[in-house]
Amino acid sequence: MFAASTNRNVRLAVAFSALISAASSMWSANLPTYVLVLTGSNVAVGMTSGVQGICRLIAAFPAGYLADKCRRDGIIRISGMVGIVGTALLMSVLLETHFQQETVLGYKALCVAVGVMGVFMGMNNPPIESLFADSIPLGKRTKLYTIKQSVYVFSSAIGPALSLGMYLVLGNNWSLWPALTLVLCLSGAMMLAPAILCFFFNDDLALGEESGSVSESASMLSVNGQEQQEEKICFGCISESVLVPALVCGGDFVISFASGMTVRFFPVFFSHDLKLSPIMVNLVYVLNPIGMGLGTMFAKHLASFTSRPLATILLKVSGISLLVIMCFVKHVPLIIALFVVRTSLMNSNQALSRSIIMDFVPKKHRGKWNTIESVNVFSWAGSAVLGGFLVDSIGYRHTFLATAVMQFLSLVPWFLLIPLVPNERDYEVIPTATTAIGSQASDLRLPLLDEGKKAEDEA
Repeated sequence: MFAASTNRNVRLAVAFSALISAASSMWSANLPTYVLVLTGSNVAVGMTSGVQGICRLIAAFPAGYLADKCRRDGIIRISGMVGIVGTALLMSVLLETHFQQETVLGYKALCVAVGVMGVFMGMNNPPIESLFADSIPLGKRTKLYTIKQSVYVFSSAIGPALSLGMYLVLGNNWSLWPALTLVLCLSGAMMLAPAILCFFFNDDLALGEESGSVSESASMLSVNGQEQQEEKICFGCISESVLVPALVCGGDFVISFASGMTVRFFPVFFSHDLKLSPIMVNLVYVLNPIGMGLGTMFAKHLASFTSRPLATILLKVSGISLLVIMCFVKHVPLIIALFVVRTSLMNSNQALSRSIIMDFVPKKHRGKWNTIESVNVFSWAGSAVLGGFLVDSIGYRHTFLATAVMQFLSLVPWFLLIPLVPNERDYEVIPTATTAIGSQASDLRLPLLDEGKKAEDEA
């Protein structure tokens, strides 16, 4: 998967993605149903997601700012400590809720624990993503981001697979005890692994100029054979290092806000509307990552023949269209098939989006832009609360249709990106003047040294 020379921070970031994906996928597939059974309210399901998203956003802003001002590995280690505390709190709340039979108090305590885990995720994301980008040469990011994203999505099959096995042993029903409680306890315990991994990142292993952005590397970069002397100014007033990331983040914000109204409610839709058993629901979430991983790899190849923005548009249009079809289909197996394919297509461009941002953002601002990307998490969480009200008011399918309409609007920024983002294979590093002069000086100096050494020997 990796070359022998791959930076250790890159390997650690990929391993971290795998571990946190396995744990969070088990969590996200079962928590909505746990909250619904505990409280009987779809609004409570949305509120739980909202609490986690808000806490993640609150933690992300200072973490992103500090990641650009001080050592990034220090922020990552602090997030690891928070993750260990959050894991212990989460497991104790779940067990205490069962043994004390306190529904209202248990739900409030669960929101606190979920909030702490949100802080953990918000703190580690900006510095880890920034250090990951700092450890990859310009022009090579799409490949490694695709590997990282593929590992992330394939690993998200582990959680539902473990859940499926536990439901086979504990009972194929949506009871709080023992099934749902113990499944969520295991997902909490699995969060310990990525929290511990946070202590092994190292800023000293990051690369130098070769990991810079397009603007930072302008003097040593050629695009389509034309040497880039300075950063481009778009529309006569804004630099591409600001405009391109802003358009990507803007598109991601809109689609995340729209998706938040439905994504947290798909497990509840399967269990309560389609009447699927716990084993069947988790089987769906085992199939999902397989499709997403294949979609991520397909997106990379599609982008190499077209461009990253155009590939994103084609994939999003296909995925949104399938969501619209889902709103009118009644046949359960067909709904499941449409859901798996739709999810695969909608999540296949994440590596492309991140690689575009990191290609255009200077190294000194990567922490801030990764924080801005975390705003998408808040929009997801905030719209989950709205989704809870919509589901209770107009039902699941009409809420899905409203989501599709908003998702189509998110494509506008991607159309603007088509002329701004070249195909990554067109990037070519060329020798700088400094490098060339240094090389010539070296060629002149070596014969003189040889002559001097020869004269010294003769003397």
